[in-house]
Amino acid sequence: MKAIGILSMLVLVVAATTCRGRGKVKEIGEADFRKKIYEFESGRVGPFLGKRPAIVDFYADWCKPCLAMSPVFDEIAVKYAGQIDVYRVDVKKEDVLALGLGIRQLPAMFFISKSGHTRIEVTALDRETLMEIAEKLVLQ
Repeated sequence: MKAIGILSMLVLVVAATTCRGRGKVKEIGEADFRKKIYEFESGRVGPFLGKRPAIVDFYADWCKPCLAMSPVFDEIAVKYAGQIDVYRVDVKKEDVLALGLGIRQLPAMFFISKSGHTRIEVTALDRETLMEIAEKLVLQ
């Protein structure tokens, strides 16, 4: 019986270690944004730097619609792990980044195809719409 318990624990540890970082929304700041998404200056952005489609959720902890959509972004990150990179930017901490990108209202999201085409939404979106957008990003 002890052997089964130890084996179960070992399996859980290995699974947790190998899956670390997969299927999670990644919190990023300006430096990571410039490395993983776009290099930008004065509202002008360079080419998309990602290897796969990306979603960037600009949020604040006081924004009720942002908080309501947060679990959907978590769901997308899990469902499309390895197919879409999902990022969050806290505009309270990263105000220079947000203002540099013209983010003046929340919620705000960038949906970026693999080719770099960016769809910007500055409104709350329901789960169904967010899932449809994610599916289209994967299929492009």
